[in-house]
Amino acid sequence: MVVVKVDKRRISAAPEAVTREMNILKNLSHTYIPHLYDYFQDEEHDRAYTVMDYIEGESLNNPLKRGEHFSQAQVIKWACQLLDALDYLHTRKPHGYVHGDVKPSNIMVTPDGDIRLIDFNIGLALGEDNLVIGRTEGYASPEHYHYKFDDAETELISEDDANKFSESASSIASASASSSGPYELPLDARSDIYSVGATLYHLLSGRRPAKRAEDVTPLKGDIAAAPFLAIVQKAMAPDPKDRYQTAAEMRDALEELPFLDPRARRYRRLRMIAAAVLAAIFLAGGLLTFAGLSQMGEIQKSYVRSQNSAIALRNGDVDAAVTEASAALPESRGLFAVPPMPQAQRALTNALGVYDVTEGFKAHKLITLPSEPLKTALSPDGSMTAVLIEREARVFDTETGEALIEPLPAEYSALADIVFLDNDTLIYAGDGALTAYNITKQETVWATGNSVTGIALSADGSTVAGVYKDENLAVIYDALTGETNRVVSFQDRRPNVAAESLLSDRGGHLFALDATGQWLAVSFQNGGLTLFDLWYSQNVVLLDTSPYSRFEGGFCGPFFAWSGAGEQGSVFSVYNLEEMSPAGSVESGAPFHVQADESGIFVSNLRVNNDRLQSYAENTLTRMAPWSWEGSEVIRTDGSIAAFVREGERTLVVASDQRCLAFDADGNAIATANNDSRIDFANMAGDYILTANRNAPYLRIQKLKRDSGARMFSYDPSYYHSEARVTPDGSTALLFSYNNFRLISRNGDVFADVPIPDGADVYSIYYWKDRDAFDVRYDDGLIRSYSVKNGALISEEQEEAPDGSHNGVYVTDDFVVEAPLHGAATAYGQEGDAIGDLEPEGFLYDAIQAGDYLITLYLTTDDNRYGLLLDKDGATLADLPRLTDVLPNGTLIFDDGRGELYQSKIYSLEELKVLAKAYP
Repeated sequence: MVVVKVDKRRISAAPEAVTREMNILKNLSHTYIPHLYDYFQDEEHDRAYTVMDYIEGESLNNPLKRGEHFSQAQVIKWACQLLDALDYLHTRKPHGYVHGDVKPSNIMVTPDGDIRLIDFNIGLALGEDNLVIGRTEGYASPEHYHYKFDDAETELISEDDANKFSESASSIASASASSSGPYELPLDARSDIYSVGATLYHLLSGRRPAKRAEDVTPLKGDIAAAPFLAIVQKAMAPDPKDRYQTAAEMRDALEELPFLDPRARRYRRLRMIAAAVLAAIFLAGGLLTFAGLSQMGEIQKSYVRSQNSAIALRNGDVDAAVTEASAALPESRGLFAVPPMPQAQRALTNALGVYDVTEGFKAHKLITLPSEPLKTALSPDGSMTAVLIEREARVFDTETGEALIEPLPAEYSALADIVFLDNDTLIYAGDGALTAYNITKQETVWATGNSVTGIALSADGSTVAGVYKDENLAVIYDALTGETNRVVSFQDRRPNVAAESLLSDRGGHLFALDATGQWLAVSFQNGGLTLFDLWYSQNVVLLDTSPYSRFEGGFCGPFFAWSGAGEQGSVFSVYNLEEMSPAGSVESGAPFHVQADESGIFVSNLRVNNDRLQSYAENTLTRMAPWSWEGSEVIRTDGSIAAFVREGERTLVVASDQRCLAFDADGNAIATANNDSRIDFANMAGDYILTANRNAPYLRIQKLKRDSGARMFSYDPSYYHSEARVTPDGSTALLFSYNNFRLISRNGDVFADVPIPDGADVYSIYYWKDRDAFDVRYDDGLIRSYSVKNGALISEEQEEAPDGSHNGVYVTDDFVVEAPLHGAATAYGQEGDAIGDLEPEGFLYDAIQAGDYLITLYLTTDDNRYGLLLDKDGATLADLPRLTDVLPNGTLIFDDGRGELYQSKIYSLEELKVLAKAYP
């Protein structure tokens, strides 16, 4: 259940403040704060709308109006929850935020008796001044009215000014407020503390406090305990210096109240006497009870930490995942010791990735930013990560995640760009100037004299072009010196960007240079598209006007490839600059995506038929040959391609379902990452992938993992097989499907390649390690046995036809596993006692014992294989991605599906702990 709420403010009055507040709110996550999912703007009516959690219950203002009274304990509970939320808000990185309007009507009480703090005025960041914020009389601190505490007399702004004050920004700070006069209000966390005190005052007394702090009548002891009233009075001190300085400090004072109550002190003395009398009687039982409670606490902590580790790993934060998983292992010893929880070992195993041995991009680092990213970039070799955030450019070491330079002042706009000239030089939209910066020397190489947002760089590194927002000109610079080469006028046309876009870039603007810096491509607000010849002024107007609002494209040799998309459809087209004529085009009702550079022309969602480019196909990426208008499929996905990046022979795809997919030169998937949020930025260079969401202050780094030491066999990846097995001595790999099988030696030689007759009638295939043979069983009951030593047919036997259920029973030394075709498998001990149901995901097709472990092998509906490592009680200790076999000595075999079989031993918990301690 969600609430769609209209914001009372006019967007046009403070567009920057509205956007800023909403982006901050979207990243708040606290028990006593409703979550804001998204916001959208109605430009026609000049309004903004938020989509947030629906909070069941009512505001505290309603029972106050009904004259209800609250107990001291109830008010203290709400106060602690309120202060906990404010402490989170005040300490939120990078500098914390003031709520600004704490009062009963902004505090919801849920049916379970807890509170939620609503209606934030997040626009006011702690430490900022020259800001205007709304206030409610009686709850607003004196600072809201501009009291001067250093003077003998107190100054209060006039009522007229106060009304103007409220109208100009009823609930949010305005960065454009006057920098002088009575509107310079030093609001901070202590202002919220005053409002908390005023709210408690109203809850205890039933009346709103006076407007002026000096006029507030102190509460008397018959309302609540004196220590509690003292806390309220201190929170409402007129001078901020005399209040609690932080929300945490006030919360701590409230939590100490039970220890200050005289009745509590008497009770504790009596309890101490009783404890002394009964100590001997209950010593043993008490210790056992305490031990049990301690163990329960350890178990609960283990579950929570394990879950935190899994969440961190899913978010790409491997460091946090290892830390949380390590903390999930119990630390208690002796009487209070508890055994390690299986979920903790599973979390640690997954975080360390010890069984994820196949080559591919794996989660590596999560870089936390002070605010949300506006643009991202990777250096050509991938060793450096650059990002533009609000008013800053930052650079990180991609491997370690450490900052390499101090933040650089940047243009305050989501349209601002950042690119690498080479592995050591950054070109970015600086504050008032296009700037080149040497990262190693940590010095500015050059800076132009004018502001720039959009940046285009030629592939040879000689030329850089800059445009500022929607201005009708571009400036061309020498990329090495920063000198201006020429200015290109767009006449009365303007680039198709939002001129006032500070925190939102709608994208779709084409601004690109060719490899040598001769041609500049620019798209315009009217749907126009022009190629400007920077050497000979021989411009080419590809579109004078069009219905397209989003453009992509670039140059490949003498060709310019581009796509345009709008509500009425899309087009992909190529222009030959040598012949000054179109090379061809394709239209569709759905969008194309294009990347063109010196490595080739690539277009997504384009169908190839008889080598000719023809029409839309949502799940393909095609390399096209512009001279012949022919194409060849590069990759095929199982969903629509929303965006892609080509780097060398690898491809990074962002699918429409927000999966991030990486493919090698042969079109094989080498990484799949599921993302909880939209991917707005995707970069790939060297051995790294960088992705980010413009609404989350993080950069996710994946790194290509190569573990050559774990390779065991190599095979032809084009040879289709449904299963791979290895002989007990590790000398031979067996690849088989229902139609054929192949035997491969350790040096990669194929010494048997045998067709299986009547493959369409095969019921099942099973490999018997103990007799070096595998059986092919047919629907009619015929069983053919083949030797894995040479592939020869050993025997044919006719048995009863199988019942068709495909149910399996697997017997090991200590376990029996029953695996139905549908539903969860069940494991039993040899005595017949049920260990429990195993995880239901996938079809269990084998169960193998290795030492004290049980290993189950699964097949998913999309033909992927994985395994689970289980303890003697059937609890999962580790996930085993791409597991295909287990040798008698416990060696695990993994098949990457791309031509390699890998091996790994089984890691003990102690070995995992050692690896965790050594983890960088």
